[in-house]
Amino acid sequence: MTDQPWIHEVVGRVASEILERHSAELQDELVRRAIEEVQPRLAARGGSEKLLAAVAAVQASTGQRDILNSLLDQTAGFCARSVLFVVKQEVATVWQAIGFDDDDALRDFSLDSRTLLLQHVLGKREPATGDAPQMDARFLSKFGAPVNGECHLLPLFLKDKVAAVLYADAGTANASCERAALDLLARFTSVWLEAQGGRKGPHEEAPTPERAPAETHSAPAAGLSGDGPGWSQGIATAAAPAMAQQPSAQAQNPGAMSAADADTHKRAQRFARLLIDEIKLYNKGKVEEGLKQKDLYDRLRDDIDKSRASYAKRYGSTVAVSGDYFVQELIRGLAQGDAGTLGPNFKH
Repeated sequence: MTDQPWIHEVVGRVASEILERHSAELQDELVRRAIEEVQPRLAARGGSEKLLAAVAAVQASTGQRDILNSLLDQTAGFCARSVLFVVKQEVATVWQAIGFDDDDALRDFSLDSRTLLLQHVLGKREPATGDAPQMDARFLSKFGAPVNGECHLLPLFLKDKVAAVLYADAGTANASCERAALDLLARFTSVWLEAQGGRKGPHEEAPTPERAPAETHSAPAAGLSGDGPGWSQGIATAAAPAMAQQPSAQAQNPGAMSAADADTHKRAQRFARLLIDEIKLYNKGKVEEGLKQKDLYDRLRDDIDKSRASYAKRYGSTVAVSGDYFVQELIRGLAQGDAGTLGPNFKH
């Protein structure tokens, strides 16, 4: 039979156009089906609303770098510490981490290939949970073992290969780690990465999240490898993203800062929004009364102070400190734009 490559080209173009026209419906279907799969297990623990918000946040992201950043941000609602490892020739190297005393200290760390949990994930292509002896001893010695002794590794797939691995644990303090929710987030992120790549057409591979300059303290640990499974090379540094509704003076001129600094501002704002959303989710009654009586801070002091400390720990020593995003989101998201409803005892 005579090979007619133009047929493949036409079919690919038509398929791409159809997917583009129906992308909104496909996105909604992806979220709906994903939630349906795990909701029965989560409903009893009251975690479905928070999980739905996390999945929706990943869904709202476009481009590999933004999607993976969103995934890491959302893990903060379900575990104390998380790390995204990129897998290249069965070597898992840190791309970015959150929740550690010094996230940048993990830069370029690679898991020992003999790590039992890693071998299970790569070999069985499924999530794995184990105790300290099953995790890389160097990793736990250097960055601290989780308080409950449990380590979780979850695969992210791209083009039917394990392209990355998400590590999560309960941290070194009295925290928790919700494996079922993290499993869903990882699975949905894999599907969403594939869907975003597929919309680019049959002959164009998905882009590589760019490597941020090493001198920026808040930059990702390392860019995703260009020749890793499913990711291509050569994507230039992205333009600085838009900032918050009330951006700082630095954020108002994103062209004046590096792409890495702009990315830090964006991540800080997104993390602040996540913290405020969690306060609203678990304190609906207090929020309603606080808005009426204009004493939100007095009613939610512990939650607000704890979330503010969490935000400061992660972004208080980065370039995002100029944005004051936690207070911005507190006023915008919790106080509905009226700082007066926080009450006289709230101090900026």
